[in-house]
Amino acid sequence: MNANEFAQTYLSVWKTTDDGERSLLAKKLFAEDAVHHISPAGVSFTGREDVEANIARVHKEQIAAHGLQFRVGDAVLNGNAIQLPWEIAGPAGDTVKSGTDFFVLDEDGRITALYMFQG
Repeated sequence: MNANEFAQTYLSVWKTTDDGERSLLAKKLFAEDAVHHISPAGVSFTGREDVEANIARVHKEQIAAHGLQFRVGDAVLNGNAIQLPWEIAGPAGDTVKSGTDFFVLDEDGRITALYMFQG
């Protein structure tokens, strides 16, 4: 598995404006029983459908509504886990939020657990 290709596919889930495309990408990336934990918010989403619904909501209400863009650093693969640093940039290119996502993958390379650490 190429960690940076994985990262680009993951990024596409957050960037796409097409609900059908997002759903196809989510099915490719997330195991059906995936969990997504977000820190420091202390919220979690369980199951691919809930994870996907949250991504769609965040895209619509925060990313698209404010003209924000994602930037990712180099993804690092370690066994069945990937670490991915990211930033969200405002319309002028300034960083408005940053963090690191940590993925645990199943034997098929799908996300079973996603830990999002926001700085």
